Amino acid sequence: MFREKEKQIIILVREHSALILGITALLAINVLWLVPTLRSIRQTASTLVLESAERIGSNIESTMQRSSDALIGAADDIGILPEQYAFILKRLLSKEDGLQSVSIIAVDGRQTFRLDRVAAVSQEESFVFSSAAQIGIDRALAGEASIGEIFLSDILEPRTILAAPIRTIGKIQGVLVGELNLRPLISFLRDASLPAGHMYVVDRDGFQILHPELPEFLRHPNYIFRPIVKRVIGERHVADGRARDDTYVNEAGVRVFAVGIPLAIGGWSIFAEQPRIIALSREWEMLLLALGISVFGSLAIIIISVKHRSLSGSNSKLKEMLADLDISGKMLVRRDLQLTRANARLMELDQMKSQFVSTAAHQLRTPLTALEWSLNELLEGDFGELKKNQKKLVEDIVIANKRLIRLVNSLLDVARLEEGKRGMSMQKQDIVSVVQGVGDQFKKIAKEKRIGFSFESSAKSLLVDFDKEKLNIALTNLVDNAVKYTPAGGAINLSVAGMEKEVCIAVTDTGIGIPEEQANKIFSKFFRARNAMLLETYGSGLGLSVAKDIVERHQGTIAFTSNVGGGSIFTITLPRA
Repeated sequence: MFREKEKQIIILVREHSALILGITALLAINVLWLVPTLRSIRQTASTLVLESAERIGSNIESTMQRSSDALIGAADDIGILPEQYAFILKRLLSKEDGLQSVSIIAVDGRQTFRLDRVAAVSQEESFVFSSAAQIGIDRALAGEASIGEIFLSDILEPRTILAAPIRTIGKIQGVLVGELNLRPLISFLRDASLPAGHMYVVDRDGFQILHPELPEFLRHPNYIFRPIVKRVIGERHVADGRARDDTYVNEAGVRVFAVGIPLAIGGWSIFAEQPRIIALSREWEMLLLALGISVFGSLAIIIISVKHRSLSGSNSKLKEMLADLDISGKMLVRRDLQLTRANARLMELDQMKSQFVSTAAHQLRTPLTALEWSLNELLEGDFGELKKNQKKLVEDIVIANKRLIRLVNSLLDVARLEEGKRGMSMQKQDIVSVVQGVGDQFKKIAKEKRIGFSFESSAKSLLVDFDKEKLNIALTNLVDNAVKYTPAGGAINLSVAGMEKEVCIAVTDTGIGIPEEQANKIFSKFFRARNAMLLETYGSGLGLSVAKDIVERHQGTIAFTSNVGGGSIFTITLPRA
């Protein structure tokens, strides 16, 4: 009886061998394309989140480094010119907006001078520093500049203490201490382009020290228990999200995809979390596609097998159909892989381009700003009175340096707009005062060039929903072009007109105009008309491109009319609130 059943099983397997082999082959093909595709999806997600974290981390590092370098530079200046300490510290506070106060501490620990951004100057005033600040002071007295722990101020702002030694002829004479506001770092984390996710920063012990949301910042949890946090802090290596324990369930009960990067300051590390269902959404799409191919492919194979048994005469034709199905399946898989890789590569290149521009501009701006300080000190006579020809040379260098700074700022504006980093902060407010304020900035320049400048508005106040900072950039670019390309004796008019559903802002000049054949390129990046280059050899060609991007982000339009030699009219139209 047992042998009889064994024979029946053997016969059944032989009869359905083609069916079994077909389904097995289909499943094997699915595995062959599905596994590398899932790896590619995870790698793409890792690349995108890592690039966002690296960008924010770089901004945090550069901001902290700039403030630290400025404090160290001021400490060195005081060591060289001790009698000028008050002037040096006032200049430091005026240049570094983040510093809230600076103090000079003598070697005996006594505060000899303190300058606060909101309070009056105090000398030899007792002031109690926190234990964390005292540690930084002790390190500075030992000759080491330091960045202290982060704490919360009385007005709920994250701050830290910077300390640097003051040396005179190699000997430490005291310590310069600065209290730094870290709100810009919170803004970096809040503006990170991470859909449905967030970023946070931890210290060398795993305590969360920076978070975009105030309640989370106040909670100050320790995440050293998370394997990814422990690994990044301990090994100081990047966690790219592809390790098994880089995916976990966070305190909100959400399964997240996470990456981590060690920062070059204070032993800090930055981490980015994104819901796994969003970061790796294409995994589910590919799994569903594989399931659909398996189900429908198996049904097709079963139908073909049944037809094969009932129509033995059509065997060769069915084989051809199976071969075609196999080839088509492979072609579809290959095409999907090619498209996936091409899309990931395009996204990678775009991110790399924006990151390069942003990083290069940041790296250039710091030395250019330092050069501007030094040149201004020369002009102000901090290092002795300059001769007439020396002063003229330094003034020419200042003008060239300011041009470079404007170019760097334009590149940063373009990079931030492309990356979506500079999110819109829309508020319902009066636009007339903003436009008039831009005009007031250029009146003096226009007068120096002997250009008439006027402003007019159809109403004292017009409410529009807009981002003041970004619209100010767009208007400044337009008015700056008008002043730059209008010769002496010409006129510029800046006007605001309110209509039923829109507000119209117009910049009218009697300048050189735009050639008709080049009008269609005027809003392109880095483009400058021929007559503009002949009149003004310097220019980035970015101003109008940035202005157009900002206006369109406000759901508005920008247009112009122009005649060569007859001037131009640039018009911005925005919807009323």
